[in-house]
Amino acid sequence: MKIYIILNDSVPYDTDLGLKKFKHLTQISHCFTNTSVISMLTGKMPSDLEEGGIGYHTQFENKTNGIVDYSWKDQLLISQLSKAGWDINFHNSAWFYLTICDDPFIKKSHSLPCKLDEEADFKAKKQYTKVLGSPEFYAKEKAFIEKIQSDKSKKNQFYFIKNCQYHQALIAKTDTNKAVDNIKQVLSYFNFDEPNTLFWIFSDHSDFTKIDKLCQAPSFLTDVYVRGNNYKINLFGNNRINIDEFNSIIKRENIHFTRIFFVEDARCDIDPLNSTTAVACKFNGSDELEQVSYFKPENKYYGFKYNLVSKKIFPCRPDSELAQAVKRRFSWIKL
Repeated sequence: MKIYIILNDSVPYDTDLGLKKFKHLTQISHCFTNTSVISMLTGKMPSDLEEGGIGYHTQFENKTNGIVDYSWKDQLLISQLSKAGWDINFHNSAWFYLTICDDPFIKKSHSLPCKLDEEADFKAKKQYTKVLGSPEFYAKEKAFIEKIQSDKSKKNQFYFIKNCQYHQALIAKTDTNKAVDNIKQVLSYFNFDEPNTLFWIFSDHSDFTKIDKLCQAPSFLTDVYVRGNNYKINLFGNNRINIDEFNSIIKRENIHFTRIFFVEDARCDIDPLNSTTAVACKFNGSDELEQVSYFKPENKYYGFKYNLVSKKIFPCRPDSELAQAVKRRFSWIKL
């Protein structure tokens, strides 16, 4: 059995990736990569794991001999799969080893022109943007994908693969349409008919340059594309999920899909260690998403309605049901 988790970092909601024969889901994520992936792999909200939540610098408070060492790391799906005998493989994912988990069971790889342990440093160089557009990078990506898909080992394999082209285009202010094309190119290398596999292709948040302190939609709206070959996933007819439900979906656990979804976020310029914003939201039919945002520094609720067709957002009176729901969900809310 192989599980492929493919992260398209920062790719906005409703971006066409040309994926056919996949089930398309709308996912409510968080608003930065760490919290989205942590919730995904633990089935928990950030403040369920760390009192007050997880900020951009929380990792520095949880290191042993310079290596990230969270007390809850055994709750990560990869830790549990490793103990069950799975091989755990991460590709182009130096950020994960630096900020979430760097346990020895993780097998690392990348397609950059540097040594394995130099990936993070290389990504900080100006030439990283150029490399992500080079034929050499995609030749290496193709070779890597062909290699892992041709592996006929009887041992179960978990692969986490990160596509950073869109994220880097936002940083370097280069063509985001070209970044999407490059991601499509990587995806085209996969044989999505490979038997005994699960493909889970997703984004962690929308365009981070547009995420504000209140996490207004569509900042947390993301796409998921799911395909199982001889691997059945029961979504009970749902096409909308919270990112923390992934863990139970993969384990095929019975879960109660809710119509109220939650987001927890930390804005680094406001509080680098703790959550600053919590959101409860619900869909009003197929065209509207309504949200209530609680902003901790002001101890205040805000209401918004986002039109999924026009992609415009409007302020409104905070919905009482959503306000009560977000207060019950997050213990750090005191209002």
